[in-house]
Amino acid sequence: MSKFLKEPIPSAIFNSAMTDISALKVQVMQYSVALASSEKQRMRVMAEGREGYVRLLSRIALSHVDSLSRNDDPAQLIAALDYDQQLEDLRQLLMSVSEQISNIQAANSNDIMILSDRYTASLQAGRTTNSALDTAMHEIDDWNKRYGSRKADDNPTPDTPASTPQ
Repeated sequence: MSKFLKEPIPSAIFNSAMTDISALKVQVMQYSVALASSEKQRMRVMAEGREGYVRLLSRIALSHVDSLSRNDDPAQLIAALDYDQQLEDLRQLLMSVSEQISNIQAANSNDIMILSDRYTASLQAGRTTNSALDTAMHEIDDWNKRYGSRKADDNPTPDTPASTPQ
């Protein structure tokens, strides 16, 4: 059997990662902001392509502080841009880890289905001579009736032509 996964993540690494990520979540939660959908829709955010504009504006404001109102400090914008970059770096790192975990999970799921198919074939073959197994397999039969694919219905044969749109 060709398996995608050569070995699972060791429990110690898995448990350590879960602890670290849980701790990160707790730390970040104290700075989180709850936004309602209506608030998100009304917000004017630094959309893609606007960061360069804002950074240029920040440099100009820093060079021409005298032209700003007395209450404006260009350092505020610089600090907000730096914070945005830190948040983006963290978001990208978490997205990368999430994608890797999704790939590992997909590979594991594929390996599960390969084993499932192999076990099903063996158990189906053995049920003809084992009444206890045959009885146990009735649940699998019911599951397949309820949730199994119907390839025969999906692929028309010459006797059952596919309906054509009118």
